[in-house]
Amino acid sequence: MTFIVNLLHKDFSILLSDKKANTDGPTTIKVGKITVRAEKGATIIGFQKIFLSGCNLVALGIAGNANKHSYINDLPGITNIDDALKLVRSHMEHFLGVHNRSEIMQQQSSRENQSIATFFDRIESAYFSNLFLFSKIHNHTMLYKAPERGGMLIHVGSGSNIFEKTIGKNEIERFASSVASIDMLAHYLEWFSGVFKKISEVDDGVGEDFTGVISTRESPNFVRLNMANN
Repeated sequence: MTFIVNLLHKDFSILLSDKKANTDGPTTIKVGKITVRAEKGATIIGFQKIFLSGCNLVALGIAGNANKHSYINDLPGITNIDDALKLVRSHMEHFLGVHNRSEIMQQQSSRENQSIATFFDRIESAYFSNLFLFSKIHNHTMLYKAPERGGMLIHVGSGSNIFEKTIGKNEIERFASSVASIDMLAHYLEWFSGVFKKISEVDDGVGEDFTGVISTRESPNFVRLNMANN
């Protein structure tokens, strides 16, 4: 119950996520000196889904069961891109092998955990994104390179399943092909604002408000986007 989308361009990378999370079962939330306990689950607004590696070289957005992405606790201590990617892959392999195989195969379904890692490779002088998908019975990775013209949209989460149907394939392709310069950042964020709003109206697990990070060729280390209304 998440929507994370990466706009990958040859000169910049933008990673956005909604800020809503739903919990199942007894939940304890602490805000300062206040503790709130919800016996039947709770909705959290402002939940963090985007994390940065050491030196802000890699931005990682996660979807699925947040507790299954335990590697994010080690991410801030890693200051090398390849080591950050290896951290995720190693976790995926471990996650696949720590369960009873016979018991797993009897389950009707297994929630897939997903993440996108995006970064600027100084040696290649290019932007890349890695897609990671894993559950108790499978794992998958795929590497994307920014196109020479226009932009590329990579997305995960429950909102990803309805993205094309909700926004329209033609509109998504039109927007991606129109992406040309970081000077149009405000326009891009306005388009994404409409996207998150429409998806949140269809998927109750996705929030309308969103947050994000950005890296540019001139300043490759990721910084948080300043969005007054998000």
